[in-house]
Amino acid sequence: MSRLLGSVCFAVVGGLADYAAADLNVMGSTHGQSYQGVAQPATVNPPPGAAASIPLSLCDAGAPLPSRYQNAANLADPVDPTVIWPANTSIVWVCRRGGAPFTFRYTGGFSARAYNAMRQPFGSPGSRMGTIVPGGTGCTAVAGNPQTDPGTGRQYNSFVGCNQLETVFANFGTSDTRGTAFEPNMCDQTGDCASPVADSGIQSFPIVAVPFVMIVGNGVQKCNPNGTAGGKITLTRSQVESIYSGQITSWNQLGYCVFSAPDTNGDGFPDLNPIGTGSTAGIDQSIVTCSRPVNAGTRIVFNSTQMINASELTFGTIGGGSPYRTFAVPGETNYLAPTVSDGLTCVQGRTTPAPASPANRGAITYQRADEAANSANFGAGNVGRMNGGYPVELDGYLPHTYVPPANAITPTDAERAAAQKDFRCGRVSFWADWVGIQRTSPVDANQQLWNQYVAGIAQLLPRTTNGYFFARNLRQPGQPVNSEMFVTKNATKGPIQWNPGNPTACR
Repeated sequence: MSRLLGSVCFAVVGGLADYAAADLNVMGSTHGQSYQGVAQPATVNPPPGAAASIPLSLCDAGAPLPSRYQNAANLADPVDPTVIWPANTSIVWVCRRGGAPFTFRYTGGFSARAYNAMRQPFGSPGSRMGTIVPGGTGCTAVAGNPQTDPGTGRQYNSFVGCNQLETVFANFGTSDTRGTAFEPNMCDQTGDCASPVADSGIQSFPIVAVPFVMIVGNGVQKCNPNGTAGGKITLTRSQVESIYSGQITSWNQLGYCVFSAPDTNGDGFPDLNPIGTGSTAGIDQSIVTCSRPVNAGTRIVFNSTQMINASELTFGTIGGGSPYRTFAVPGETNYLAPTVSDGLTCVQGRTTPAPASPANRGAITYQRADEAANSANFGAGNVGRMNGGYPVELDGYLPHTYVPPANAITPTDAERAAAQKDFRCGRVSFWADWVGIQRTSPVDANQQLWNQYVAGIAQLLPRTTNGYFFARNLRQPGQPVNSEMFVTKNATKGPIQWNPGNPTACR
């Protein structure tokens, strides 16, 4: 999303909605969209990929079927119109629970705003969140209704393109990082700086452990002595820090080169030059940095774990947004990407939707590990969106093997453990807990329903869209621990602590 705080406008279509106490309204990071199911499971990861919906598991079985709604693209957030929503930012489920009407709402993209809303009393103006009106204008039934959720086997009706907005009060929040990781020296190209959020009147607790990764454009490779491509590069944390602080501005300074990376398979994205081929003649060797704003949890995790001795660059061009701004400004080498999708586009470009944006073959960005998966191996959808770049080993490790499971719907625990071994065993520094945020005074009336929701995420994690890349790490106060991690950390920046025992899985 494009802005952190600033002036707040409450220009809302339909005004502030007054809903039943049984409704569950959650605002948080983009990560949380992974648990809301998908509009059309038969088309993802590869068909029909993992897409378990946690809210669906809270609904009564049988008739009437639950309904899922998601927003159209390029809508201005009704709480802060400077924020532009991509499609699927706001998801609403409508069903019956215990025989009574039940509505679940999740709006993603707002780690910092989720903390700020949770610090405000429920029902106050500061606790508002934007959402779509289920069944409102623009909502269009998806072909093939009813859909079947692969994770639960439950059926539901699906609707997309909803463009009628309203605001509701947020019961709970989520974030890609703990509030204490937001530090005032973390500033971006908008002029915004982060502010620490203490757990005062709220509790934050881990739900899922999430690995992140550095991604470079497919033009970046090692250089053979004869000037041809030598294969994928590796980086160290200190090199990444030097790149994002502006101390290193050319790949040649690290002994690497940028090659032509032509589109050889016709998918519209650059492809790696085969080893021993290619030339650097006439190709700009500059490093193009693609950053995220300080309201994004991904940015805070990156700064906390990788930018230890220097601050990230605060100058450059802001891309994306509406009207769309390209990531191909002549001479520009530093970009701010407001959304996750923009961060990927900054590296690999895009051909749709219009307007197109050329690739930056020498670019580098930071994203969740699942975003670096290639669609040739993982199919279309949220997993498998990086086709014009590749994940880079950091200090000798990747957080995931990127080897797909035998069955995308039901990856086994053994497959997930093998793929995530270096991450779970503490060999990777670039990770954080995706946390839940709950008020402690007073306790929300829907606390028990929230407890069931987060427990459901842990239970169904392997069958969710990105669960093959994430590890269970539920540590909610007063509830049973459900963790697959061999290490923990209290602060996002670390240090990590090893769990008691001598796990043979890490040998």
